[in-house]
Amino acid sequence: MINSTTLKIPKKYQPMIEFVDVECSTCDNTPVYWIYLNPGFCFGYSGWHLCNGLTQTEISDILSSIQPCNCEECCEVIRK
Repeated sequence: MINSTTLKIPKKYQPMIEFVDVECSTCDNTPVYWIYLNPGFCFGYSGWHLCNGLTQTEISDILSSIQPCNCEECCEVIRK
């Protein structure tokens, strides 16, 4: 896992995450944190492989929804 932010990512989630990045919102310069998951994992509430949040608390809640993913894209990458 590559983490280019100051967010604290619990060790149990680190193997599931490819990288964590931050961008500033164009309207008010608020940092927006992006989490990109490794193949084989998705966010349970959406089924997506990436998501964003604004605070450490919000990111912690989002991380707790990570689950195994067997979508076609993940299966193809894992097979290679």
